[in-house]
Amino acid sequence: MMMIIGGLLVSVLLSPQANGPTDILAYAYCVTYAPHIRIEKVNRTITGIKENPQLMKIDELIGAIDEKNRSLKNLLKEKTKVIDKIQTLLDFRVYTKKPFDDAQLDSFTRFTGFYNQEAGALQDTLLKIDTDKELMAAKKELLHKEANYTAVIDELSSFNDSLSDAIRYLRGIIEFGNSTLQVL
Repeated sequence: MMMIIGGLLVSVLLSPQANGPTDILAYAYCVTYAPHIRIEKVNRTITGIKENPQLMKIDELIGAIDEKNRSLKNLLKEKTKVIDKIQTLLDFRVYTKKPFDDAQLDSFTRFTGFYNQEAGALQDTLLKIDTDKELMAAKKELLHKEANYTAVIDELSSFNDSLSDAIRYLRGIIEFGNSTLQVL
């Protein structure tokens, strides 16, 4: 019976302390350890991680990035739904030949201006996220025996900030789009 411990950080952090045999499964991207590894060694490793504030910060950043990534995907879907609803409403108005009144026209004009501005910033941020998503410098640094955790934290923080910016842009577009829908 084998225990599977997933994640690059866990495998990198546990491998120097675990003196037991390891079997790396390339297709699974995880390291498996034979069950004869003593629990004391694992507890010492976990205690070592808890005692090192930089490793705790890295762990927190990885958790935050994972959460923001899920949020970003959901917000992108929601933005698409709002834009589709606005487009459907515009198509219906064209079909029924019902013009906008002044308040509706003003609201729609403000939304399109806001959307153009925010969509450009969002696109730039998403391109930066796509470029940096591999986090290659952090991965390489974690593979060193004497890793520079500050560099890893800086790269993870930068990526986390990019995700936060994209989420902020999306929330603004969605909120403004929903308020525009109510006026239309």
